[in-house]
Amino acid sequence: NVARDGDRYCAHHQAQARGQDAKGKEDGSHKEDWGTQHGPTHRVLCIYCKTWIIRKKIEKHHSKCPALLREKERRAQPYYKENVNAGISNVIPKPIGLGEERGEAGQHFVSKSSSVTVEPDLTENEKTALVVVLKAICKDLDEIESDTGLCKECAPHAPSKPVGKAWKHFQQQSSILACLKSRGLFEDSKKVVLELGAGKGGLGTMASRAFGSDIVMVDYGSFRNTTDRYARQAGAKVCRIQMDLKHLLVERIPDLAGRSFVFCSKHLCGNATDFALRAVSRCLGPAKIVDGQDRKEEGTPLMEGLAIATCCHHRCTWGSYVGQKWLKELKIGERKFAQICRWASWATTVKSGKTKGAEAEEKRRLEVGRMCKRVLDRGRELYIDSLGLETTIVRYVDGGVTGEDKLLLGIRPR
Repeated sequence: NVARDGDRYCAHHQAQARGQDAKGKEDGSHKEDWGTQHGPTHRVLCIYCKTWIIRKKIEKHHSKCPALLREKERRAQPYYKENVNAGISNVIPKPIGLGEERGEAGQHFVSKSSSVTVEPDLTENEKTALVVVLKAICKDLDEIESDTGLCKECAPHAPSKPVGKAWKHFQQQSSILACLKSRGLFEDSKKVVLELGAGKGGLGTMASRAFGSDIVMVDYGSFRNTTDRYARQAGAKVCRIQMDLKHLLVERIPDLAGRSFVFCSKHLCGNATDFALRAVSRCLGPAKIVDGQDRKEEGTPLMEGLAIATCCHHRCTWGSYVGQKWLKELKIGERKFAQICRWASWATTVKSGKTKGAEAEEKRRLEVGRMCKRVLDRGRELYIDSLGLETTIVRYVDGGVTGEDKLLLGIRPR
């Protein structure tokens, strides 16, 4: 049911708003109480399943809410630790509104800086100066090389026709795997492929079909029509985990215990890339010190290399970004970082202008957007390099396939 224009409630709830039951009889409630915090029919939002529940029934609902039961099950897993990859240690309580009772669910926390975007509020002069800084930074960086070859092992699994979305996805998946293979990471089929931000699992499945690798897929959401079945048909062992990367302990995933793995991801969105980099930084072998702590534990899996096709830089946040140290050395703080993230969207969303003036503005915005993406990826590149990996950024597909055509590569020295 949908509320009509001018009505506050749908037809189903209009009777309750008038203090009547479904048959039109008075039920003792009052119109002035409807919608107030103390009305007998006031509804509150369940923060887990996003359903509006009558206030007095919210506790009963929480005892059987499917979303809450799944969340409790997730939190009980050995590879769950709240905000372990968030980037900061301090958290603040999430504001508890109506229906967000503590009860058995306990207090809810969110990272103070990892999930909050600060408004840039820079003056025009500050914006102009920031563009000058970005140009100076990019001028000193090496030119990104192209590595757009396709993997021959993936050829038998290509779409029947080289057109459409399926072909574009295949080109990206095949090129990412080719970049890893050319660096010697699939010489041993016993390596596990870890795909974070897996979605339907196309990249991991392609790796298992091409190289016979087992795969572990992690994503925040659940998906229909996943490609897992194709990997199983190829004889691969498939493990799928539904969890926010911010809370993931990769080293405690049972299917990775004591094994070597390759981490890859196609279009890992925004700060999910930063969460993922922190998650795998604890899997770099013995005697590796990260952030002043020894990250090696007995039975910890060993990461041989990584490949991340980054995207959605406008969704990065200061609190979670792994390249903060480098940016601070360049006198770029949280406000300027927020402006860089906002400008980064220009690289893929600029529309063509019809006049010469519009075309010039389009070209300027496109250039600024690409510089912003380059700078944000450079900070991540330096973080990967600090972990002891041989790091580079390549253009893995043509710009006509996707505007997000940069690939972060990190290879463990042999």
